[in-house]
Amino acid sequence: MKIELIKNSELELKENLVILPCFEKEDISFNKLDIPSQVLDIANNSIKEEKFKASKGELYYYNTVLEGKIINVLLLGMGKKSEANLKDAVKGLVSATKYASKLYQGAICIALRPLERTSYELFAKSVIRSIILSKYKFDKYKKSDDAKNEPIIKIVLKENCLNNADTLIEDAKIEAECVNYTRDLINEPANHMTPEILSQKARESAEKYGYEAEIFDEKYIEKMKMGAFLSVAKGSANPPRLIVLRYKGNPSDEKIYGLVGKGLCYDSGGYSIKPTSSMLDMKSDMGGSATVIGALNLIARKKLKVNITAVIASCENMIAGNAYKPGDIICSMDKTHIEVGNTDAEGRLTLADAITYSIQEEKVSQIIELSTLTGAVLVALGEEITGAITKYDYLYDDLKKASKETLDEVWQLPYYEDYRKLLDSDFADINNIGGRYAGSITAGLFVTKFAKETPIIHLDIAGSAWGEKETPIRPKGGTGANVLMLYKYFENKIKDNNI
Repeated sequence: MKIELIKNSELELKENLVILPCFEKEDISFNKLDIPSQVLDIANNSIKEEKFKASKGELYYYNTVLEGKIINVLLLGMGKKSEANLKDAVKGLVSATKYASKLYQGAICIALRPLERTSYELFAKSVIRSIILSKYKFDKYKKSDDAKNEPIIKIVLKENCLNNADTLIEDAKIEAECVNYTRDLINEPANHMTPEILSQKARESAEKYGYEAEIFDEKYIEKMKMGAFLSVAKGSANPPRLIVLRYKGNPSDEKIYGLVGKGLCYDSGGYSIKPTSSMLDMKSDMGGSATVIGALNLIARKKLKVNITAVIASCENMIAGNAYKPGDIICSMDKTHIEVGNTDAEGRLTLADAITYSIQEEKVSQIIELSTLTGAVLVALGEEITGAITKYDYLYDDLKKASKETLDEVWQLPYYEDYRKLLDSDFADINNIGGRYAGSITAGLFVTKFAKETPIIHLDIAGSAWGEKETPIRPKGGTGANVLMLYKYFENKIKDNNI
């Protein structure tokens, strides 16, 4: 797909289809675009006759003949001007672009109108990136069809509104590539994405973008006494891998920020086996690790001046004669004895050791942990919202601020310590499940316990990392959600001179 930025004065209406965003109860003028009144009269008459009300997401197509040439116009409803926001505007423009590409094979021009309370640069880059991302398909295992001609997309900008228009498209492309890489990792079937292959992918990324990758096998994991991690892994024929990625963007700073991503390349549930329908998408249970790798790739490509170490405990949760069982008592790296109440609550066991390793061996100062951890978070927040649990509210506040600019959605669930008693065990220090109620909260309490005094935020991405159905800005399958949020979090910290 080819995307261009053009100025108002460069718009040639007669050779293109133009998308005009419109707000409710507003006469359509676009006088700065030099659009003939004959064309706009049709639009305004349609509004007066209520053929088009400009309600949010509404589309209205018409054409007319001017000087012997057909002029194609697609009106996009933006809703009330006072209520317009970045996410809705981007979703509307992506939907309109998809619809326009079915109507017209030539160039498609998008008249980018300013939004209140949103910088024009952020709006423009978000639209460009989202249009690129909307073309994503995971079809490497399908026979390719004949290539279709992709339309040229021209973003029509207000004169003199951007100082860095030349780099805007390139930045958007880089961001989209890193998100799509994360999507690819998640979408790979489990027979093509074992812990060994995931570690190879991580190493390849590190070599390509200039950060360190160290991969440890099961002998090292056993040497480090990561008993919780090994217990989950031992039922699989594919051995586990501990993946450690180090980005040293600011060597003069001793502070190291930690990322931890859940790396379950497949989760059958173990002896607490899942029903078949729930196993179909369990290749996605390594979504946390994929998100961490994608974010680190973007951070390295943008050369952020920050030090980050990512730790991924990657394995499979399978059934075998030597697999761990409900009722087992296992010992984690920090010498916590854990009663296994359910073998399908396996991710928190691998994360417990990954968090301990991050603190003890990599000396990280804080941790952002991401995991497709609970079905309960989907019940609570649905498919598009990441659940956050932390007692360090400033970590959530900073991530929430970042998410507003990246179209990610994150919501804080209560860090309610009284629910720790739901994890009590009669026979060990702690149980790995807390019963039927507050499943996302008890899982978060379990995971964050292993950070001890190190600040940590747990992000449950079970909904946001995987889409059951396609939306204008989310594909079906791996979504790549939160890659941009992590990048923006660190970029903001640098800008605010906090690191």
